[in-house]
Amino acid sequence: MKDDVTGEDLYQRGDDTAEALGNRLATYESKTYPILEHYAPFGIVKKVNGNVAFDQVWEEVLKSLSTN
Repeated sequence: MKDDVTGEDLYQRGDDTAEALGNRLATYESKTYPILEHYAPFGIVKKVNGNVAFDQVWEEVLKSLSTN
């Protein structure tokens, strides 16, 4: 596979595997998610839709940071 812009060969990092992804997700679920659940009732955790255009995501991030 080639880079669309530069035409250079693409490579896969050693830690970019299905197993590594599974480990990262397991770590998120066991260590990060409980922290989010703990602080959410205090209004500290903000949710932003990351499935839209970058400009929209950034707008939501800024909006969520400006209100408390």
